[in-house]
Amino acid sequence: DAYTAETIPYSVIMNTIFETEQLAPPIFAIALSRDSSGTGFGGYLTIGGTPDLQIPEIHAANSFRTAPFYPNSYYINVDGLTYGTSAPESDTKSQSYLVDSGTAFIIMPPDDAAAIANLCTPAATVYGGLYRVDCAATVPNLSFSIAGQSFLINPEDMMYDQDGICVSTIAGVDNGCYTLGTPFLRNVLAVFDWGENALQ
Repeated sequence: DAYTAETIPYSVIMNTIFETEQLAPPIFAIALSRDSSGTGFGGYLTIGGTPDLQIPEIHAANSFRTAPFYPNSYYINVDGLTYGTSAPESDTKSQSYLVDSGTAFIIMPPDDAAAIANLCTPAATVYGGLYRVDCAATVPNLSFSIAGQSFLINPEDMMYDQDGICVSTIAGVDNGCYTLGTPFLRNVLAVFDWGENALQ
């Protein structure tokens, strides 16, 4: 409450739909569009099932894995990440990542983000806490290993153009709050199974 500075507890909408009201089976799915055709189509959010992927704007990977997430959160374990081209570098430390459709970046350990920025051709430069990339740059391959399966990030999803200024969608933080945001989600069909506490 902005006026009394008191907090008012409330249930998240998925909890209300799946548990309190039991309006649908305890599953929801996100399939984000890259919208290459510029139609404004953002993708699908389905509640109680999964979307039809037989449309051109959805680019979901066709290899499926199940990754448990922590109850009442969307954190999963990422086995490691690989980046580079001719001699890929790997970070094989298992880390927890939040899967978040509301984040426009992939946020990872700062050393990995810096290495990926340096592997861009030409190399990215620091820009207000992010990395500025030449809009015609070549970006390195980037993939995440989850439950033993490698998920490659499409180069189109590794930068965005804001009025002629291109910024890398790969960012680093040193506080351990790592995130798989929309650049990751545009490459997968993310199925959140509340009944099994798992991301598929």
